[in-house]
Amino acid sequence: MTRGGRGPHVTVDQVANAITHLGERGGSSLAAIRNVLKQEYSGASDITQGQLKRLLVRGVQQGKLRVAASASGGRFVLKNLTQSSAVGRQARKSASHASGGGARAGPGYGRRRRYRRSRNNNKG
Repeated sequence: MTRGGRGPHVTVDQVANAITHLGERGGSSLAAIRNVLKQEYSGASDITQGQLKRLLVRGVQQGKLRVAASASGGRFVLKNLTQSSAVGRQARKSASHASGGGARAGPGYGRRRRYRRSRNNNKG
């Protein structure tokens, strides 16, 4: 960090690009985002963990990023990607339902499965 209080010039958009570059489904960790920023952007070579945390918080406040649901504050994902994946998941569910539900569907499937399990457990 320089004497004037200004650190490396990294924007929220650059952080979002780093998260996109990583493409991790469960969200990207702080260390992974930092490594990508160091590799991709020359101004980010000396970014500290605190500066990156502030950028991530700013991105969440601006609505560009969100904290991944699977982590307790340690992983971040792009907000717009999560909404589109939810739409895709709903479309897949609708298509599966319209086509009959796949191989493990139909009347009595759950009953047959429970019956087979109980018979296998009693053989012993």
